Amino acid sequence: MARLERWAYGHPPLPTGQGRRLGTFDATRLVGLQTHARMDVGAYAHATVHATAARTLADRVTDPGLQTWVCALHSLIAYWDSRPGDALRAAEAGLAHSATESNLTRLHALRARAAAALSDRRTTREAITAAEDHNG
Repeated sequence: MARLERWAYGHPPLPTGQGRRLGTFDATRLVGLQTHARMDVGAYAHATVHATAARTLADRVTDPGLQTWVCALHSLIAYWDSRPGDALRAAEAGLAHSATESNLTRLHALRARAAAALSDRRTTREAITAAEDHNG
């Protein structure tokens, strides 16, 4: 098996725990892409199921960037499914994770959009300012 992995991937096999973590990381991204596909065709209930599965996988990997990305997916789904309150909560949940500047910018922008849909001017302004601060 190690020889096959070396041939297929060009490097020695990873330790079992690390390989499992990377596999789960990749599975999370794949489920997230399926989420986008379902969302793009307006199948929000199906997208939510996929996003929930992606959240479970991201929590298993405990990668803050991945967890943030999945929260952004939940926010997008809720927004386009006319649930701005859920979109706002999902974006705010994502901000609880340590994230890269681009993820923070995206979450603050999603938060601003959801807050604007709720006519919450204060939160909208705060989120826009925060997004601009992280946009570098």
